[in-house]
Amino acid sequence: VVIYVAQYQLLVEDACSGLNSIIGLLAISLFYIYVMRRSSWRYSALLAALAVPVAIIANVLRIIILILLTYYAGDNVAQGFLHFAAGIFIFITALLLIFLLDALIFPLLSRRRIA
Repeated sequence: VVIYVAQYQLLVEDACSGLNSIIGLLAISLFYIYVMRRSSWRYSALLAALAVPVAIIANVLRIIILILLTYYAGDNVAQGFLHFAAGIFIFITALLLIFLLDALIFPLLSRRRIA
């Protein structure tokens, strides 16, 4: 994927496509469900299904952050430490969002004995 911003031509590499984020977030989410909830497979599947759009949205936000960094601070800044820091920050934010979704959904579903 090529993104054009002002005089910059940004290439999104396969490593930054978001597949690694989806797999990592899914694995950590399922481990979290297993350790914290010991829930049914249906609840695990629900939270795993929610992890995919969360990871995609988080990756889109990361790309937007990197585009803004490139536009306002230059290519060297966006390709340096801030590239890595933006990825870590967005991944942690996505993981916290999964925890928040669990905290909101689990009580509702446990009343119905689905979780």
